[in-house]
Amino acid sequence: MFLDCFVCKGHYYLVLELLNKTLLDFLNERDLKPLHVMKIRPIAAQMLIALEALKRIEMVHTDIKLDNIMFDFCNMHSTLKVKLTDFGCAAKVSDMVDKDKIQVVGYRAPEVILGLPMTEAVDMWSLGAVLGTLFVGRHFYPTVSEYEQLRIIVRMQGLPRDHLLKAGRKARRYFTESHDSSGQKKYSCKAEKKDTKVFISLLKRMLHMDPKIRITPREALGHDFITMKHLKCRKTAL
Repeated sequence: MFLDCFVCKGHYYLVLELLNKTLLDFLNERDLKPLHVMKIRPIAAQMLIALEALKRIEMVHTDIKLDNIMFDFCNMHSTLKVKLTDFGCAAKVSDMVDKDKIQVVGYRAPEVILGLPMTEAVDMWSLGAVLGTLFVGRHFYPTVSEYEQLRIIVRMQGLPRDHLLKAGRKARRYFTESHDSSGQKKYSCKAEKKDTKVFISLLKRMLHMDPKIRITPREALGHDFITMKHLKCRKTAL
């Protein structure tokens, strides 16, 4: 929350509310123990509201990660109140065409790695990686290199579609085109409980390889995982 601003010795200062820990701190304090999907839901909902607000003003955060999501709560029984912080790398959507590399490895959207046009959808990918990390208790994608991240993405979600590989300026760094014996080009995650299945459904849409198809904040806010529609008992006539 913005509280005040002032100038001192030619420097501009912003006074913001005091937040005492990041999601990374929180995970480390738990010894990387995964969060239950019920705990992830309020975090996801609040972050999606933040992304929807950014989308309305045509801004992209470009650096969403565990370190840049902070919260504070009075006790362990309180609802986690999450705030998106560190807008030092934020940019207008119209300025994204001039950027070549954004986001840290592990949270970097495939369109950034492949050299495709970038939009606010890159933030949705990063948020998906954050939520996945909370769910498994470790980085959802490798943070060592783009190659390792892309390799795991392909293993988990399959190859990017042909039109993405053809359009990507940097796609040839990671993929070569070949054909199988039939002449065709050669260029999955189940859960038992209904709530977990719905969470994974949202995660897949947030982590869709094609940014044009990737779910938007408004769509995500209406997803069953956020609305809990799948958990609400239907009223029957007596």
